[in-house]
Amino acid sequence: MTARFCTYNLLEGGIDKDGSDHRRMSQIEILEPQGIDVLALPEVKGWDGDDWARLYEIANCLEMMPLGVSQSQCHSGVGAANYTALLYRPDTVSVASCNPNIGHGAFHHGAIRAWLCIKGSYYRVLATHLSWTDGATRLRESRWFTDYAKDCTVLMGDFNEDTPTAPEPDWTKIPEQLHSRYRLVNDDGSYGRADRRAVGNLLSAGYVNPGDYLGQKPEPTTGHWYENEPEPQTLDHILVGDAAKKRIRRYWTLKSPESLAASDHLPKLLDLFESCGHSG
Repeated sequence: MTARFCTYNLLEGGIDKDGSDHRRMSQIEILEPQGIDVLALPEVKGWDGDDWARLYEIANCLEMMPLGVSQSQCHSGVGAANYTALLYRPDTVSVASCNPNIGHGAFHHGAIRAWLCIKGSYYRVLATHLSWTDGATRLRESRWFTDYAKDCTVLMGDFNEDTPTAPEPDWTKIPEQLHSRYRLVNDDGSYGRADRRAVGNLLSAGYVNPGDYLGQKPEPTTGHWYENEPEPQTLDHILVGDAAKKRIRRYWTLKSPESLAASDHLPKLLDLFESCGHSG
């Protein structure tokens, strides 16, 4: 038995500034054949309109059901509200519990925690969207997940930073006004190396990066969208707790002409197999 997880930042909910849903419909077509059991969707912006019609549309097309939605706590106050959503496939997943607002008010965006039985195996699933503003905020947010690092846990979402072992970015390919998002800021205000303390904290606590576990080369999820920011980075991750690491089977970025044109992030997928058991 294999459990398939996916995280996919849709970029403004897949809705363009002119109101077009073309990208969103393309995103549904990209995800539909993947056979996903649990799906995290950071940035389902504007989906609360029409009684969440867009959320239920994607759920119906993917033969899934919404499990929880967490609203971003910090925003500019301009435009539609932003959310992170978690969906599951009822044919393969049963829900024991779900909290869609863990650490309410402590996250720039939000976090969802669920206890799921997937094809006979129990997993604690955490879906989040870490802050884009700076590494210090992401580090603080990451501490909400470290308690589960040794368990049969799957933590996924847009982390807005790469792994500590990833190559240092070519900073000339990233606009200077965006460097504070990704780099350490020294006491004098100058910029240092890439700030990857949040992901480093999660790995130090016991989470496992499936790519490292499988000995894979990094597969970037960003860097293909903005002309002024072409540096490839892996900002989207699916980490597993130490108790689940031997279940890792496959880990990949879904890169195709369609996915490259659908969002500034690419989908990240993970397959786990066998049973982790029930630890309560």
